[in-house]
Amino acid sequence: MTSSLHRRCGFSLVELLAVISIIAVLVGLLLPAVQAARETARRTACSNNLKQLALGCQAYVSTQGHFPSGGWAWQWTGDPDAGLGPQQPGGWAFQVLPFIEQQAIFEMGTDGVAPRGSPFNRASSTTQRNAAIARAQTPIAAFVCPSRRGVGPLPSGFFYGGQNSGRISTSAGLDYAGNAGQGSPFNTFGNNNSWTDVQYTNDVNNILRPTGVIHPASRVEAAKIRDGLSVTFLLGEFNRHPEAYDTTIANQFGGVGWSTSLSGLQADSANVPGVHPASGYNFRPFGSAHSAACHFAFCDGSVRAISYGIQPAVRNRLCNRADGQLLDLDGL
Repeated sequence: MTSSLHRRCGFSLVELLAVISIIAVLVGLLLPAVQAARETARRTACSNNLKQLALGCQAYVSTQGHFPSGGWAWQWTGDPDAGLGPQQPGGWAFQVLPFIEQQAIFEMGTDGVAPRGSPFNRASSTTQRNAAIARAQTPIAAFVCPSRRGVGPLPSGFFYGGQNSGRISTSAGLDYAGNAGQGSPFNTFGNNNSWTDVQYTNDVNNILRPTGVIHPASRVEAAKIRDGLSVTFLLGEFNRHPEAYDTTIANQFGGVGWSTSLSGLQADSANVPGVHPASGYNFRPFGSAHSAACHFAFCDGSVRAISYGIQPAVRNRLCNRADGQLLDLDGL
C-alpha cells in the first residue's frame, strides 16, 4: 500500500535562517574568547623574547664584566671589527647577537680591519658598509613583539646611517629598548647627533651621569646597580603608535636613540591609534601593544608584566639603578 505521507527532505527557508542565526550568535560568543586566547599566546611569546634577550645580556656580563653598551648615536650602526663595549658604535641589540646564537649576523662584513686612531677615525670599507645594510634587513624573531606584526623586513621611515653604513630603505623591526634611566634625553645626554670625539670621551668618563643600565658608550657593571638587579629595569617594550607597526623607524642595530628609552619621556601606556608617543633625540618611551601591561626584563634576568597604572615615581625608581630607594614589586 502506498503511503500518503511523504518524507520531507532538507530545510525550509525559515529553518535555514534560524540555523544561520544560531551559528552567528555562537560565533559572536566564541570570537572574543578566541581572540583573547591568541593574545595570551602572543603575550607569552613577547615575554619569552625578553627572557631570551635578558639571558643573552647576562651571558654578555659573564664574559665582558658589564652589561651591553648602548652604542654611539643614531647615525652609527654595528661594526664587527670594533669588538664589544664603549668602543662599539652599534647598540645593545647588535652587541648581544653572539650571546643569542646569532654570531653569523654579528660577523657580517668583518674584514679584519680594526678601528684606528680615535673612535671616529675608523676604517669603514665598502664590504663593511654593504654588510651593514644587509644586516639591518635581517629579521630576528626575538626582537619582534608578535602582537604588533610578523617577523620580516619593514619599510624604513627614516635612517641616515651615514657614518658607517649606506642608506637603507627597509630594516627589520626592533620592539624592545634598553633602559637608559630616569630623565629626558636632552638633560641626560645633550643633543649632539653627530657625536664628536669630545662627546664620546665625556660619556666614557662620565658613565655615572645617566641613571640607567644601557646608554651612550656605557659600561655599567653589576656592582654599579646598587639598588639590586631584581628591581632595576634592563629592557622593556617600546611605545609605538599602531599606524606605524608595519614600518620601522631605523636600523635595528643602530646606537642610542633608536634602541633605548628614558622613563621621563611620558607615562608608560598601551599603544593608541592616532597618538604618537612624545620623543626627543629620537628616543621613544616604554609601552606596548598589549592592553593591560607592558613587559620588562630586569637585570637579574627575570621578566614581569608591569601595569600601566604604575605610579610615575615608582617607574622612575625602577629605571634608576642607584637611587637608594627600597622597592617592593608585589602588586605591580
